[in-house]
Order: sequence, then C-alpha cells, then structure tokens
Amino acid sequence: MAFHCFDFRVDAKERFLLVETFLKKWQLLWQPSAFGSYPEPLKNVPESWAQYLKTASEEDLFQLSNYKCTGKGLPKGLPSDLKKLVEEIRDLIDFPFYHHDQQLLESDPIYEQQINRLNLKKSHELRNLGPLLKDLSDDLQAESLVEVGGGKGFLSLAASSCRANHIIIDMQEELLQKCRGYFERWNRNKSLTTIVKTIDRSDFQVDCQIPSKSVLAGLHLCGNLSVFFLDSIVKNRNLGVLSLGCCYHRLEECDQNLSGLCQLHLGASEYRLALAPYHYKCVETYRNNVIKNIYRFALFCLYHQVNGKLPVMKNLNDYEYPHRANTLEFEAFLHLNHEQFKLPISVAEAMKMYQGGIEELAIKMERFEFVRRIFSRVVEVYLILDRVLYLEKNHFDATIVQHFDGRISPRNLGVIGKRSTTQV
Repeated sequence: MAFHCFDFRVDAKERFLLVETFLKKWQLLWQPSAFGSYPEPLKNVPESWAQYLKTASEEDLFQLSNYKCTGKGLPKGLPSDLKKLVEEIRDLIDFPFYHHDQQLLESDPIYEQQINRLNLKKSHELRNLGPLLKDLSDDLQAESLVEVGGGKGFLSLAASSCRANHIIIDMQEELLQKCRGYFERWNRNKSLTTIVKTIDRSDFQVDCQIPSKSVLAGLHLCGNLSVFFLDSIVKNRNLGVLSLGCCYHRLEECDQNLSGLCQLHLGASEYRLALAPYHYKCVETYRNNVIKNIYRFALFCLYHQVNGKLPVMKNLNDYEYPHRANTLEFEAFLHLNHEQFKLPISVAEAMKMYQGGIEELAIKMERFEFVRRIFSRVVEVYLILDRVLYLEKNHFDATIVQHFDGRISPRNLGVIGKRSTTQV
C-alpha cells in the first residue's frame, strides 16, 4: 500500500530559508546574546508592545501564547505590528497534522485495553504513533523495527502487529525487564530483542548488530541522542525513520548544523528557548509560570546588584521552585533558597532591595521573556528543519508532521523519512 503520510510533504528548503530570514530580522527580540539585553530587557521591545504587556489581562496573554498552537482566538487590542508578527509566526510553524486511522485499535482489543490504561499524554501519543509505525515498517518491508530509548516498550507494543521483528534499546535493564513482561502478558508471540546500552555516539547500530533493513523510531529523544540517532540511520543505510526530539537545552552547539545550511549560531539560552512552552493547558498554568519567572529574575537582579556582575543564567534554574508558585510569597521563596543561592546579604536586606525596585525590574524581565517565548516554536522548527534537510541530503524522502495535540504533548513535531528507492 502507498504510505500516505508522505502526502503531507513540505518544501523543507524553502521553509528553512523563510524561517532563517525571519529569525535574523527579529534577532534583537529573541536572542539576548546578540545585544546583551539583560538587565535592560525592554530596550529593544517597541513601546506599544511593552504598554500592551503591562496592561493586558492574564487571560489575554494566555490566549496570545496559545494562538501559536491553535491558530485561533487572538485577543483584541493587540498593536497592529504585534498582531502581524504572531500571524506570520503561525504560518511559519504550522505543519500538517497526521491523524492515523484507528483500525489497529479496533482490530486489536488487547492493544486498545492497555493503551486506555495509560495516562492521557502517553495514551494520546501511542494512539497516533503505533499505527503509523506499523504501516511505515510494513510498507518498507522492514526486517526489524528498532525503538531507541524505548524503556518499557510501549511504542513497540503499540506497533507490535507489524510484520517486522522488534528490537528495543535502552540504558536501563529494569525498564527492559518490564518491556519483556508486557510482551508476554499481552500475548505478543513474536521476536523481541532487548539491548542494554548507553548511546553516546552515532555508531551504536554496529555495536548492537542492527540490520540495515530496519525502521528506527525514537520518541522524545533527549539532546544529542537525537543527533546520534539520525546520523546512525544515514550511516547504517536504514530503510526508514521516525524521530521526535526533546530537551534541546542538552544539545551540543556543534550538533546544531547537520545540514550545513544554518547561518544562525545558537547557544544555551536559545536551546532553552526552543524548549519553552508555546501553549499552556490553562490560564492557571500560565499564571504559575509567570510568577516562577518573576522570582527567577528577581534572584538574577539581586545577584547582579550585590555582586556587580551577572550570574550564569542556567544556574537560576537550579533552585527549589514550588509546584504552585502563586501559593508562595517571594520572601518565603528567598528563605527556601537563600543558602543555596549564596547571597552575601540577609533575607531581610534582600527583601528591602526587592521592594525598592527589583520586583519592578524582574517584572520587566518577565515581559521581555514573554516576547522571547513568542519565538520559541520558530527556533524549534529551525532545528527540526535542519534535520530534515540532513536526511534529504543523504537520499531520504523526509517530511515534518504534527503528531499530537500540542496542549497534551508539546514536543509534537516528528521527522519521518524513508530512503529513496534508488538508494535502497
């Protein structure tokens, strides 16, 4: 049968160039390292935007954040140039949704029963990816379906009615033991190979003796693992790939430019931006994140004023943030983290500085971060398009589709590829 996911092909090179041009144009708003904005965060933000962010309700800002995900419900009163910006972003980051038919669920009651027992996020992911992987491996007549970082093997179980044998690689033996138990319990009477391995380079397939006539899948592979994964597929001449990345803040800078086309240099701040939320489940979640950000930036400003130098931004993520920050006042937060943060002043002195102007500056910094987060999905797309172009350069037909509802599973952009028939 024709594998119809590739009906959703996009011109990756054209989209990539559009995204790169767009990011260069707005570089002063999303890449602080380009101009050293901190601790003067709003100096490059148009005054009309800053005024809007100051006066807009939480519901409007929540709605504006989610527009990138849903394409619906822009709040009223937006400055015209800000409205134009977010609409342009929506066009750049909008990829087709691929919803597989649910015939596999209907024909396999054990599968349906077990998937329904999982939490909403995992169930939602496997309902879409399981049937897709089955059809991709069957269409390519793969010898093996290999799940990298598979853990308990739920994705392989979801695709277990395919003709291919199953191989699952994970660094934790105890998870693979559960995987083997699930295969037996669910009456999956077919070949299953589990391999315990930490993958820290791209030749892992040779070590694991993976046949080239395989389809490889990786769901939310972390940092550099996503790069090793794609590089190994090219080198090992595999038939097909499904790759969803995650944890971009753990990506090494040297592994950003797989295609050789990226002109923008990204650093730690930009990788974290790529992982930032481009939607929120509810306005309460949005509000809680805002308060956490304000507390984080208040620590930043305190450190800067007391020590006369800027702290390392990534260190500000190391402190103990309450699950629901809106239940904790900043003074209690300071008591919680004072020793760890190593401020050479007392909590009382820090609170005096906070009330004397640092709170206001922290709020301004959070507003700037709101503007930065408008670009978060574009930076993520830039990284993913680079990976598609890398596959295309190495004789794959490749595309990007959205597999999940972004409000349920935010890292929902998948790279799907199959080796061109002339290269098999």
